[in-house]
Amino acid sequence: MNALKMVVAASLLLLAACVEHAERPRHVVETAVPSTRIYLPALSEPANGAVRVTFRRGPHSGDAESWCNVSFDGQLYATLGRDEKVSAWLAPGPHVFQVAATGNPQVVFAPQSTEANLAPGESLTLRVEWTANGPLLQPR
Repeated sequence: MNALKMVVAASLLLLAACVEHAERPRHVVETAVPSTRIYLPALSEPANGAVRVTFRRGPHSGDAESWCNVSFDGQLYATLGRDEKVSAWLAPGPHVFQVAATGNPQVVFAPQSTEANLAPGESLTLRVEWTANGPLLQPR
């Protein structure tokens, strides 16, 4: 019985050491999309009366080789990688926002879209999530 107690105690100590040294999840800091992947740069700066719209893509949103094109009102605005965000300044009123997978010819999904009526003084954040059906835009 003493030997069993010693084995159990040693196992518990080993387990405690493993848990203490286990890698903790790192806090993910989103980075800004580089200017080379913003295709309408005039809209990336604040403008008088404009509404800020931010697109965010998280760390678990698709694989590292998958990219997402974000568009609004039929105009390609930027390409997002994982852990990236980009903002655009748009006129108040109704807009259609779209996300589509790009960069990997083996990954083909239909673009997904959502609509929003932007009011003066407000801001909108859209989260890009990767699903079994491809990228999806969701209000945050």
